[in-house]
Amino acid sequence: GREVRLPQPLLDTTKELAATHGYELLPDVQPELTWLAQPTGEANGGPVVCIHDFTGLLWGFRSLSPILSPNGCLGIRGSTRLLDGCETIQQLAVAYVQLLPKGLWKGGAPVR
Repeated sequence: GREVRLPQPLLDTTKELAATHGYELLPDVQPELTWLAQPTGEANGGPVVCIHDFTGLLWGFRSLSPILSPNGCLGIRGSTRLLDGCETIQQLAVAYVQLLPKGLWKGGAPVR
């Protein structure tokens, strides 16, 4: 088998360096969550959220994501960590929604 390293949380020094250079970081981003397309201009709602395909990957959204929404596009990759404890698709959906940073949907914009 092939060993694959999962993405690691950013170190505090990396976060400080990003802030020094004007980058905004998502709060408490889990390894399964990634920006497919950054917001452009003034966001007027939450980003579009894309869920992985049957492979657990997001490659199918890379070309499409920049044109989906000016509010950006977040992607959720599949992982065994997300599957742990889920016995139904509804439980998995709850795990996906709980993964999303709450501060991105200002003013009560719905998560769809």
